[in-house]
Formats: sequence, C-alpha cells, structure tokens
Amino acid sequence: MTDGMITRKVYKDKIQRDFEAYHNLFPGNYQLWVRFARQAQEAGLTQVSSTTIWERVKWYIEVERATEPVRQDYNPSMSNNYRSRYARLIMQQEPDLAGFFPLRELISVY
Repeated sequence: MTDGMITRKVYKDKIQRDFEAYHNLFPGNYQLWVRFARQAQEAGLTQVSSTTIWERVKWYIEVERATEPVRQDYNPSMSNNYRSRYARLIMQQEPDLAGFFPLRELISVY
C-alpha cells in the first residue's frame, strides 16, 4: 500500500467517524432525508441524486422552518462529505428506499 493510499483510507475513515457523530447529534436530519426521499418516490421517481435530497433538507431547515421554534435535532450545516453517507445509510436501513440513490465508489480526496 502506498503512502497516498494509506492517507486516503485514514481520511475516509475520519469522514465516516465524523458522519456517525453528526448523525447521532442531529437525528432529525436523517428523518428529513427519508421523508423527502419518500416524497420523490411517491412522485414517481425511481432514483434521485443524494444532492437533490441534501439541498431539499437544507431548504426545509433554513427556509420553511424559519418561523418555527428552533429544534436541536436539525442542523443545516451538513458537510458535503455526508451526502453519500446518508444515501448509503438510508438504503441500508429503509427497505423501501433500497437502490433509490445512485452511488459511486467512496473515494476521499485529501
């Protein structure tokens, strides 16, 4: 294994650890991902980009909920690095959404 490969693996593992910590702190974000993915599915889509759902979640938190009391389980400050992690987690945990997000191999750039 080359130094570059080792560095990428360490960085990829760090992103996963950071995502898991974020996910545990803000479970409401996961619920929104699932909600909006199911809405897209109900609208007839067979697949949707994780970016589409990510942006929809941010819109909901920052705009639609702007006048509601602050909830501690939502956080709009999602790292771009977490989009594919949410997609993978949802497809693993929500059987009706299995295969709903197109995926590529996880590659971390440092």
